[in-house]
Formats: sequence, structure tokens, C-alpha cells
Amino acid sequence: MKIILTFLLFISATLWLSAEEIHYNVKSTEVLRDRLLERSAGLKAIGSINDHAYILYQPFTAIYDGSTIGGGKMGHHIGMFDKDVNLVKKTKLNPGPNGRSVDFEGAQVINEKLLVFFSFQNEEKKSHYLFSRSLNPETLELNDDTKMIAELDYSGISKYKRTSVQYELSEDESKIMFFYTVLNRKNEPLRFAVHVYDSELNSIWQNSVAPGFEEGVFSYQQFRVDNNGDVYLLGTHYADKKNYFDSAKFNDHDFFSKDTYFTDVPNFTYQLYKFSNNGAKEESLDINLDSKFIRSMNFTVINGKTQVNGVFSDPETISARGAFSFILDVASGEKTEVSTEIFSKDLIEKGFSEKQIKRFRRSIKDKSEYDPFDYIISEVKTLTDGTKYYTAEQFITGTKKEQSGNQVTYTPIYFYSNVFVVRLNAYNSIKSIEKISKRQYSLATSRYNSFIDFEKDGSLYFIYNTIEKKDGFFKNAEIGETYISKIDDSGNTPEVYKTPESNKAPLMMPATKVELPNHSILYGMMSANFKDYKFEIIDVK
Repeated sequence: MKIILTFLLFISATLWLSAEEIHYNVKSTEVLRDRLLERSAGLKAIGSINDHAYILYQPFTAIYDGSTIGGGKMGHHIGMFDKDVNLVKKTKLNPGPNGRSVDFEGAQVINEKLLVFFSFQNEEKKSHYLFSRSLNPETLELNDDTKMIAELDYSGISKYKRTSVQYELSEDESKIMFFYTVLNRKNEPLRFAVHVYDSELNSIWQNSVAPGFEEGVFSYQQFRVDNNGDVYLLGTHYADKKNYFDSAKFNDHDFFSKDTYFTDVPNFTYQLYKFSNNGAKEESLDINLDSKFIRSMNFTVINGKTQVNGVFSDPETISARGAFSFILDVASGEKTEVSTEIFSKDLIEKGFSEKQIKRFRRSIKDKSEYDPFDYIISEVKTLTDGTKYYTAEQFITGTKKEQSGNQVTYTPIYFYSNVFVVRLNAYNSIKSIEKISKRQYSLATSRYNSFIDFEKDGSLYFIYNTIEKKDGFFKNAEIGETYISKIDDSGNTPEVYKTPESNKAPLMMPATKVELPNHSILYGMMSANFKDYKFEIIDVK
């Protein structure tokens, strides 16, 4: 009897621990509608100064995926929120001198300064100019300090249409890199250039860059600049242009529909370029992982070391088999502190329906593909206790075919799915892998899917929605619950996330996350009709 009672008490304690409640406080604004714009606006976090968070309001752009490469016409606003989620001020940006029409290229908080970047194309002189201008962080008024950062001459490019501008900050915000892409009318790249500046936007070095491939298709995927002003460019190379357009095709098995999903076939390799010594020294190498195929990857420069992380599959296959991490010496190509971990069957099946489990086990038995997803890999982040982690989120796009009489329409699908959270110890070895099970299906846009992650006292927290697919006559998707999950040494503890009032604006907007000085997190939420929005601040206990 004592043994039985002890066993029951142990089980009760285990269940109590596994169901431990996550304590948090939430502050929320009222539900708002942006009456300044007729169409929906995107919201993007640009940083914080003292206790104020700054959000960029982006005008709606009616193009594929609702986003652009580089800038666009003006119509942007900046909003300032205080620590109680009050919208203190909201100002329309018109940084062009004397009211001149310019292209907006971005806004960013850099070393406690609020800067706006904009450009102007001089067709007569065949040059594209990039400017900066600062804002008063209290009043949001533009200062009279317009500065030309760069002049890009395109006089020798007959097919020139526009210049794309992207930028990255170094970890200590002492350096900023601008990456320029010259594009033709088909948005095909014609030329690339890198310019590096100090925090006062004084030029340090600049260089034109070109991939070293005469055949196939090459595209730059990621950019980094370190505290020394060295630049790292990650790209993918497809050896055959024909294969570049041949995507693996997967039909939807969960519902009686004709949805089709597409993903890259495993016929590409990753290349990393490094420019050092003020751009005078160039190094490049293929990134590989022994006998494995690198399915998706990211890289981070930490204390001068290049850390590579991601997921791998078997050669010539798509389905992810596990996670990896290693330190890379770009000059020699040597890999150290290599760590790999296979996704266990239990981990993959976590959160699956019975039908999905049967399909997965049948695929494994037949040695066929079971995982059509691409993976969005985050940078490696370091927690306060020294533990490192990165996330690998499943994402895929597709096409929904709908027919009404003789009319057939094809709608793009955006589908974010499960997240694998890979934790690393101090020696860069994989410590554990947890899975967050979610489904986010949308036909309208991908901007309001994904998740928000943050740390508090050595524990990781994830907030995310569920958006379930519905093949109904009037409904294509249905918004489910919002969840918060805690991941630490005891595992993954999810629970339904409750806001202090009726949630009329339920869709998370991950790009709006701002970490405030008091360790609380501010983020935006958007309604299903993309017209109403609100902001929340969460502070876990």
C-alpha cells in the first residue's frame, strides 16, 4: 500500500509540475483602425530609446507576398509608444529636401539615434543617391541634417530599372553595411555593391562584389557586418538554370483539395564570401557537412568566430533528418566544434494527428519523402546563463486551385508550421531539441504568421497563433487559439495565452517585436481583415 501511495503521489507531483502555470502580465492598447491609409499597413519594429518603442507604419503594396526588395514610395509613418503601451505620437515621414519626392529605404534606431534612409534617382545624370536624416526621438520631428551617404553610378548599364537597398548593423552598432543590387525590368540582378560606414555614417570602405560562377544561378541570401567592419555574404548556387525552376511538388494529404506545395529540390550549394582589410581581401568557400546535405542554414559572427547552424537531410533528399552546428574558419575552410543530432521519431510525431503519424511511418518504411518544408533558420542567440539556441521553423508556399463554372483561379498559399528549438551548451554541442507544434495557413499574406520568442531568467518563451485550414464554401482558414510556451531544462510547457480583454485583433505580427529596457516585450497584433490593430506588452514573472 505504501508503494502504491508513494507511486500515486509521485505521479501527482509529476503532473503538477508538467502543468505548471506560466505567470505573466499583459498591457494592451484599445483596438485601433488606421484611418490614414485606405489599405492595410504593415508594421515593423525599428528599436527603442529609454522606455519608448518605435514602430514603422508601412503603406500597403499590392504585389506578391505584400513586400518589396528595397524601398518604395513615401507614405510611411513612425509611431512612438511608452512603457504603458500608450501611443504618444505618430508622425508622417517626408524626409525629402524641400518636399521632393523620394523613395523610402528604411528607418532604424542606431546608438540611441533615430535615423531615416531615403533615395533619389537622377535619370539625367544616371545616378542613384542614398541619403540619411535624423529624427528627434521625443517629438518625431525631422532634423535639418540631411546627409548624402552614397552615389551609385549606373550610366554604363543599359538595362537599368532600379536599385535595391538593404542594410545590416554590426553587433555593437559601430558599423553599418549597405548592400546594393542593380535590377532590370524583370527584377533580375545586374550588379552588386557593398558600402560600409561607421555609426556616424562616415564611409569606411566600398566594393563591387560578383559571385565567382559563370554557369547556373546564384543569389545572395544573407548579409552580415562584424564589429571590425568585415562583411560576410551568404549565397546559394544552382548549377543548372533549368533545375533552378524545377521545384519539388507535394500535394496536400490532409484535406480533400487540390492544393499543391512547392519546395527546392536538393541541387544547390551554399557559398560564403568574406571581405576584410577594408574590402581589399576577399575569401570564399563552399559550405558542406561531410556526407549530409545542408537543407537550410544561417550563420552568426560571435566574438570573431563564424558559427554555422541549421538542419540537414540525406544527400539528394529533401526531408530534414536533424540539426547541426559548427564553427567555421573562412580562410582555411576548417570546421571545429561540429555537433549533429538526428530528429527522433517521437520528436517528429509530436503534435501529429493519427493520419499524419500513419503517413510519416509509411514514408519512413518506403524510404520516400515525408517532409516537404523549407526551414527558416534563426541566428544563434545567447541567453543570460550562457546557453545558446536557434530555431528552425517549417515554411512552404503553394497554390490553391479554385474553379467556379468555366473560371479557374490560382491563389498563393503561405503555410508556417512547426518550430524546432535547438539548444546548445557552452561547448557548442547540441544540448536538446524541443518541438513547438503549430499550424498557420493563410491565402492572404505571410506577414502575420510565425511566432515571437524572447528570454526571461534563462527560460525561453514563444507566443504564436494557430490558423487552421478550412476548405469551406465561405471560409478558407479559421483563426484558432493563441499560445505561450515555456522551454527550459524541464521541457516544453504550452498553455493558452489570455489577453486582458476581448481579442479583436488576434494575429501576431512577429516583425513588430521590441525589447524594452525593463526586459518586457512590445509587439503588434492585426485583425483578420487587416484593418484593425493593437499593441501589447507582456512581462513574464
